[in-house]
Amino acid sequence: MLTGYTSSVSDGKVKDFPVFALRCARQFGALFEMRDDPIDAPIPEKFEVSDYHVKAAEEAKVRLKEVSAWTNTEALRQAYAARRQRREQIAAWNREKDIVKRRYLDMLGEVIMRDPPSEEHKGLKDSMTEQLTKSIRFDCGHTADDTVRGALSGKAFKVQKMKEADADIRYHLGEHRKEVERVNERNEWVRQLRESLAKPR
Repeated sequence: MLTGYTSSVSDGKVKDFPVFALRCARQFGALFEMRDDPIDAPIPEKFEVSDYHVKAAEEAKVRLKEVSAWTNTEALRQAYAARRQRREQIAAWNREKDIVKRRYLDMLGEVIMRDPPSEEHKGLKDSMTEQLTKSIRFDCGHTADDTVRGALSGKAFKVQKMKEADADIRYHLGEHRKEVERVNERNEWVRQLRESLAKPR
């Protein structure tokens, strides 16, 4: 059976075992993340660690420093701004959900009003009815309460935001350490494979 990996062997474009092996290696281990790349995309000599988590940790450190400097008045202002923003988000979510529900109900009305052209088509109507009914229940069955209760005091809000920033710092630094380990393992896996392919049979 011709596959994406064997087609280049079939048409004669790939004749070297190392090239074929490196293409097939995309299904395994260190190269698995390249499985959806074009089959002839080059495999890097070395994978690099992303700077995403380092940057995110630095941003959280800046945020922690800013929040730590808030006065009680500023913290209270921030708490009320967060409460207002949350109310606006909930109201927007509820409006969108109402629009989606109306669309589902309009389509369900169409389904109900139409008769299947034959007994064999009855299952299709039943299926459409079931899909729309389930979607209404799961996508539109809950209305979020837009009364955000109990705004935190400025001091409590400041403490909460400091804890969140500290948790973000710890999370991103931990994820960066894990990524460094994964990248080192991937590089070692590819190094061993390339080394083995360079050896004569």
